[in-house]
Amino acid sequence: MSMTGCPCHLPPHLIPRRLRSVFGKGEGRNELVIWCHGSGEYKSHSISEELYANATSFRHGHIEPATEMHKDKFNAALSETKFSWKVNEGHSDGCEMES
Repeated sequence: MSMTGCPCHLPPHLIPRRLRSVFGKGEGRNELVIWCHGSGEYKSHSISEELYANATSFRHGHIEPATEMHKDKFNAALSETKFSWKVNEGHSDGCEMES
C-alpha cells in the first residue's frame, strides 16, 4: 500500500475533485478518502509487529509486511490498525507546500 508524507504529493487521480482548492489539483472521484496514520517526521518505522512503513523517498513509501506473509494475513494486519487511521484532507504538519 502506498503512502506519502502529505496528500499534496499524491497524483491528481488520487485526490478528490472536492479538494482542488486545498491542493491545487484533484481529478479523483469525490467519494475517495485520504487517510493518515500518525504524525511527526515522515520516515520509515514499525506500525505494528506485522507491518512496516518503508519511506523510500521524502515523498513516497509503502506500508508493507514486516516479514513475508500471505496477502490475507497482510490485509488482516492492516485491518487491525483501522482505529489508528484518520481522515486527512489538508496539508500534513511540516509540509513544504503549505501556503
